Amino acid sequence: RLYSPEMQCTALELSPHYLEAVRKMNKRFETMPGAGPLKLVEANCEKMPFPDAEFDAITNVYLFHEMPKEARRNAAREYARVLKPGGKLFFVDSAQVGDGKVLGMEKAFDQALERFPMFNHEPYYRDYANCDLAATFGEFGLELEDSTVAWVSKCMSFTKKASADLGGGVEAGATGAPDQKEVPATTVTTATVEEAPEAESSEPVAVYL
Repeated sequence: RLYSPEMQCTALELSPHYLEAVRKMNKRFETMPGAGPLKLVEANCEKMPFPDAEFDAITNVYLFHEMPKEARRNAAREYARVLKPGGKLFFVDSAQVGDGKVLGMEKAFDQALERFPMFNHEPYYRDYANCDLAATFGEFGLELEDSTVAWVSKCMSFTKKASADLGGGVEAGATGAPDQKEVPATTVTTATVEEAPEAESSEPVAVYL
């Protein structure tokens, strides 16, 4: 939002407390000229309450290492579903086993990744650290374009193929779940949180996870 304040953005989060924090942090963007709306949605990224091909871009920040294998796969399928053909997924999470090689620190990295879950409550971290992210996203037509390691973070970008196959026998348009709660869409363009109007705009649309 700092560099493209005009974008229509959606923040999706399972925790209402984190969504409230996003609402407060967004206040610094409210007075920017031409600021686009920000929608806050409380929902599970494995079954997002959005129609197919809704977004131009998705950002995923430090989420996957908190999820078991099947949940990661479900999320990858949903990202592919809600992205427009040619849309981008920007992914940031912990570095993985072998990533230290590009920094000349492979042994130190791998030892740190092995020990981290021993001293922290991270039950799915070891499985994440050894998984093939390119294959996970590639299964659903998200093609890896670039991958780099910035200290202990892994940064990847993917593009949705024009003919992406969601796989798994899942109906492309099926969204939502009984145990999910979708918060009314909101915009924080003034000091008061209001229901967001239907916007007709050619500006890029992004979702943040």
